[in-house]
Amino acid sequence: MRPDASVAPEQLQRLFTVKGPKGVQEACSCIIANAILAHWQGARVFYSRDHTFYAAVRAGTPLWFSRRAIVAAIDQLVACGLIKEWRTSPSAGARYRSRLAATQKLIEAIGLDNVSAILWQRPPPVILRCRADRRNLKPTDVLNDQELAELCFIAHDVEEHNRFLSDYKISFPPEVAEIVPTGFVKVVGTYVTPWCRYYYRVFNEDLRHGGRWYGPFWQNVPSGVRPKLLIDGEPVVEVDFAACQLRFMFACVGLPDPLDGQIRGIDPTSDLYNINGLARDVVKSAVLIMTNAGSPEAARRALSAKLTSQLRRNRSREAARVLAAVQAHFPTLAPLWCSGMGLRLQRVDSDLCAQVQREMRAQGIPVLSVHDSFITPRAAEQELRAAMQKAFRQTWDNIATQTKPRNSPIESMSFRNRSDHMR
Repeated sequence: MRPDASVAPEQLQRLFTVKGPKGVQEACSCIIANAILAHWQGARVFYSRDHTFYAAVRAGTPLWFSRRAIVAAIDQLVACGLIKEWRTSPSAGARYRSRLAATQKLIEAIGLDNVSAILWQRPPPVILRCRADRRNLKPTDVLNDQELAELCFIAHDVEEHNRFLSDYKISFPPEVAEIVPTGFVKVVGTYVTPWCRYYYRVFNEDLRHGGRWYGPFWQNVPSGVRPKLLIDGEPVVEVDFAACQLRFMFACVGLPDPLDGQIRGIDPTSDLYNINGLARDVVKSAVLIMTNAGSPEAARRALSAKLTSQLRRNRSREAARVLAAVQAHFPTLAPLWCSGMGLRLQRVDSDLCAQVQREMRAQGIPVLSVHDSFITPRAAEQELRAAMQKAFRQTWDNIATQTKPRNSPIESMSFRNRSDHMR
């Protein structure tokens, strides 16, 4: 269920009278929009009746997006015959969450025939969330004056990039994507909404942790299809950093860059996440989990939950094996395991992303980011590579100059790109 979609208040009023507080009304509006969107896609809406789900949803959701409001709204919509639902009994091994769909009564009554008739909530440029329960925080409650000034600078940079990109048409060629009658774009079985073009950055608790860029529809299409995007009708190229966060971990412990400052290694077969006997994606997950986990046991549990291809009874044992193999493969990174450094390094690589985007904007060249990967018109590939190379070297040097001696507490390290500070 997308919490950013809704129908207009007057449309909701024409359907039925909602009972309850404003949050339930907003939930009804959202559920109706999602049911219509799913109907157009020939699908159903998945939702949860579990408190823990709403405590763990990503930042950016509105205040009303809670189990209480959602369940109360669904109960009313079912009672008046506008939606039908299929509840899933509580179970850790359930294949599906509860599902709902629009009834014919709703389809005939709402009268929407195009995705542009749905209201889309534009997220704020910067979201600050609580690490414990993922709720949104009010910046003035948790940041000091200097941090608030930095937050304003970050928000202005996000808004500037969104304004710059608004002048460009981002699309797919007809042989790659189908524009369906309702206005969706169908790409390899994935429906994307071309109106979702705005970036926002998400920080965790403070401005030292997190900060990654989220939002636009091109982040949600399969990676193999992204290089087929068109910017103002022109073909594009996608260039990404190899093992960006892992390489910055080497900088944190005072070691040289394994790829010698290059965007990617000279040897195309070289992969820092390659460990014999282990899948690459599992190794990468293990590295990222171990840098953020609070303890080895927490890391084992987190990785076990990701090993869905394994039988449930084998996951814990396999997770322990993988973590041991990763630690043995990267012995020099031992000071970073279970240090919480991962979220700090997200601030580093998200600032690197911001620097690449500013560099390209200054040259009047559009660039679309997907974390540490960048898409730009093919004719501007050299400019993009130069901007990425410059940003990486400056970020590496910045970490190297700020890294404390190895016996210093990891928590005391603070790696921010000087170019991102308020002037």
